[in-house]
Amino acid sequence: MRKKLLLSAVFVFISCMSICAITPETTVSGYWPDLIPAEWSKDGKSFVCYYDDDDLNGHFTIYDENFHLYKEINVPQIEYTSTYSVQARAYCSQVALNGPEYETGEIININGETTGLTIERVQSYLYALNGKNPEIANLPNGTQVLVCKYFEPDNYGDMYPLYYYREINGEWKECCQSYYAYGSMGYYGKWLDPKETTVVNGSSIGKVIYFNSDFEGYLTRGLFSEDFNYVITKYEQRSFEEVEMNGNGEIGYKAWGTRYEMSGFNVCDDSGKILMTFDIPSEYHYDDYDDYIYLFTLGPNKFVALSVEDTDRNDFNLVYRIDSNNSVSFVTAAPTSKVSPRNPKRGENVTVSLDSSVGEGARVQVVSTSGQTMLNTKIPAGQTQLDINTSGFNQGVYVVTVSSNSTSKEAAKIIVR
Repeated sequence: MRKKLLLSAVFVFISCMSICAITPETTVSGYWPDLIPAEWSKDGKSFVCYYDDDDLNGHFTIYDENFHLYKEINVPQIEYTSTYSVQARAYCSQVALNGPEYETGEIININGETTGLTIERVQSYLYALNGKNPEIANLPNGTQVLVCKYFEPDNYGDMYPLYYYREINGEWKECCQSYYAYGSMGYYGKWLDPKETTVVNGSSIGKVIYFNSDFEGYLTRGLFSEDFNYVITKYEQRSFEEVEMNGNGEIGYKAWGTRYEMSGFNVCDDSGKILMTFDIPSEYHYDDYDDYIYLFTLGPNKFVALSVEDTDRNDFNLVYRIDSNNSVSFVTAAPTSKVSPRNPKRGENVTVSLDSSVGEGARVQVVSTSGQTMLNTKIPAGQTQLDINTSGFNQGVYVVTVSSNSTSKEAAKIIVR
């Protein structure tokens, strides 16, 4: 489980210590303090939460505004296993001969015979002698040999015999050939053998990101009930196939089979009861390393956002509005815009590309995590692209929201470096 010590949370922690006159010897259980902001609390109070992930059940200790222990929560863990096959061709440079062939001096002698031996008889003899069956192969010039070892077989397979026996003047002699790699990089050699890989992961307690407060933690309050809520990542076993091509249009890597993929989140109360489920639509998938949800406010409205990708690896946010009675409405029916780059340098342009389905009157708004509106502009009819210059932005996280007259909304996160 990832942890991040936020300076702002430390300041809150220190201020609570001074107000409550906590002595330096006072200790609390768990690790880094995570602030639960008052704006996400039903009664408008802030809390500090410590999370101990050394406990297999995930232990939370929560302290109130007077830094008194308020509650403890144990979150159950989930384990999942994925098994799939991987097949790859090595990514290597080209290979050429490096000098003449070298004879080691060893000559095959079978019961006093050194000449007139067939290749099959020599092969059987070497197998009985070494417990390994040398392969019958050809040198680059077409000469048939018995190969004991290949040059960098993990990279090039059985393309380049390194140590081998071949017939010279009627006798089978051990020889060695040297090679060197050179030139541009590319995929060469045979496919390596498929490998079954089993991955076992402990469960993931989803990280909760508060955009407007610039905090992140593992717990919130008042998200879907008046008590404390935590997020558990959901997984489903799905079939998949991944193929990567090299510059020459050849397949260099392929993985296939079934594996557990993140399929959404369950929001639970402190008793473990599921209060709300967020399911990722089948046309999207979730980043395996991005196991958190975003909470942010725009004016009086509260939203939950999930970062997803489509099959072409375009990034989107699925955005849900939280109503006053804690019900949820999905406000992004389908992605219609693309925001890139997502991690720009300060001063670099960020481009918002719009689909025609957004309609006339689309509006783009950029808001910082502190709530400052950096941009709020209407897109002229017929325009399908907007460039946003970040020279006036500070380093940090911003939310780009695209809305249309049909009230549908999309949100994307950018991080200015």
